[in-house]
Amino acid sequence: MPVVRFAYSDPTSTGQDAPSSGEVRLQLAAPEASSGVLRSMAEYKVPLVAGAASVNLTPGFWHVGTDVPGHAERWLIVPNEAGPLDAADLAELDPESLAPDPAKVTTWENLQRQISELGAGVTLEDDPSHPGVVILTVRTSEGVVVTQHPVAVVAVAGASASFTATASGEPSPTVRWQVNDGAGWVDVEDVGTSAPPLVVQHPQSAVLALDGDTGEAGPVTFVAAATGSPSPVVKWQTRKGSGAWEDIMGAVSSTYTIPVVTAADSGRQYRAVFSNGVGSPVATNPATLTVGSTVEAPVITTQPTSQTVVAGNAAVFTSSAAGASSVRWQLSNDEGVSWSDVPGATASTLTLPGVLASDDGLWVRVVFTNAGGSTTSAFAALVVVSTGTAPTITTQPTVNFTDVLLNVGATPLIVQASAAGSPVPSVQWQRRQVAPTVTAWADLDAATFPSAQSSYFSHPVNSAGGYAEGASYQYRAVFTNSAGSVTSAASPTVTVGIYEP
Repeated sequence: MPVVRFAYSDPTSTGQDAPSSGEVRLQLAAPEASSGVLRSMAEYKVPLVAGAASVNLTPGFWHVGTDVPGHAERWLIVPNEAGPLDAADLAELDPESLAPDPAKVTTWENLQRQISELGAGVTLEDDPSHPGVVILTVRTSEGVVVTQHPVAVVAVAGASASFTATASGEPSPTVRWQVNDGAGWVDVEDVGTSAPPLVVQHPQSAVLALDGDTGEAGPVTFVAAATGSPSPVVKWQTRKGSGAWEDIMGAVSSTYTIPVVTAADSGRQYRAVFSNGVGSPVATNPATLTVGSTVEAPVITTQPTSQTVVAGNAAVFTSSAAGASSVRWQLSNDEGVSWSDVPGATASTLTLPGVLASDDGLWVRVVFTNAGGSTTSAFAALVVVSTGTAPTITTQPTVNFTDVLLNVGATPLIVQASAAGSPVPSVQWQRRQVAPTVTAWADLDAATFPSAQSSYFSHPVNSAGGYAEGASYQYRAVFTNSAGSVTSAASPTVTVGIYEP
């Protein structure tokens, strides 16, 4: 198989004739037995480096093209020689004058048989638009990529412990779980045939205004959903204040509707409980019903923020409001001149899967509604980039104190770390106790720790934050963007001393 060198010139204002970029397109061809017309059998592109490229080519007839200006397409004859050969010296071919060689052209039946032997990923069919032309389709395989890793679980002895992991790939990957008790990894038998309930939709709190004449309001509907194998069954429960939860007779579907409520129902909570015989029953977060003579419109507590995402990945927007009974996400592709609802987007989080380059510049907002009116959030912009790089840690966590006192002192504990990536990664801080007992890593929520999603994590060490005298803690940061995720090393240990006045 000879090596053929292609070289092109493209003069510039500097006098240099090597193009800075470009490619050469190569198609191996063979004549049809019936007509002698050349049909391409393979095609690939080779990038030019300094205007040139050297390629191993099978002897035969080659159709050559390039995107370098001033160079026409050519039919070349590549001889069966050792090479190297210069493409400019190769003989050219007039495809119309080529006589067919039936001995070298496979029959349709034989070609179909050879294609079928390549496996399910390769198909061959007639091109309905071009008689005598066939379409070869090759479905490329993709390696397995883990999209969700299992996380550590702390469970009470005797209770169930559930782990979840997901992966992508082509063909779809199979899964088997393994366990390591210190003697090495071994497969876990009979895993994957069942899964405990997992809540995927929690019911939303509702706020209703009483009718001035009847003193009633309604209807109000609560919705919940869960996955699991086998499919979970559901029952709804209610309680008033901090009382015990009670089953609601007949409420056994994913939707529960109350036709009429009164002021006496204000403050009542509702939740759904899912079970399927695998593990323990799982309850949703409670939804609170508020009924009053006058109702204030929802108050937004968290505005959606702009997102930068690599094309093909998901964009996630989150917002929240106090007093909202319904949620509607909206999109605008004309910088807010007009808005349209996103079908089915009625939760506090909006996920736009597989965004395209054409989605760049979309505006996103959310409308919260209750009986007192509607409140619209500020808009957030979607920026779509063609490529991205997964986060990499540039600075491991540091702390400003390693010994602190509980509920004492005005100087906060400061933990810092940094990472690089494109798009700019978000951060989530985690904490674990390392003495006197060791606990699993757990996310620090923004409600208790407002800067837990900032690379500069500052907070007081107090009882409200879950700290205990005599205990020691470590911190780590999880940086994430649409190209991947990375977890930092553990911070230096911070010990909470015992205050002795």
